[in-house]
Amino acid sequence: MELSRTLSLLPVSDCSFCAAAEGDLRHMRAVVASLHDKLHSLEIDHANAKNSYEEKTTQLQLKIIEMEAAQENSASDLRNQMHQRG
Repeated sequence: MELSRTLSLLPVSDCSFCAAAEGDLRHMRAVVASLHDKLHSLEIDHANAKNSYEEKTTQLQLKIIEMEAAQENSASDLRNQMHQRG
């Protein structure tokens, strides 16, 4: 039988040990609940950061493609001007 169930079967007034154990159990449950909340918050933060990263990566990739195309167009324009003058 698990400890919390055993403790819940005993009246708290039976002994000071039982009262202390019940208090410890309540504290542990509160700590576990707090840790669950923190974990959930971290999972949300992680998901948001991942989405932001992916969005920024996509934007940068598009900007790089745009800049490469502009560079190629500039090089092509320069070649055409050189041929016209030459």
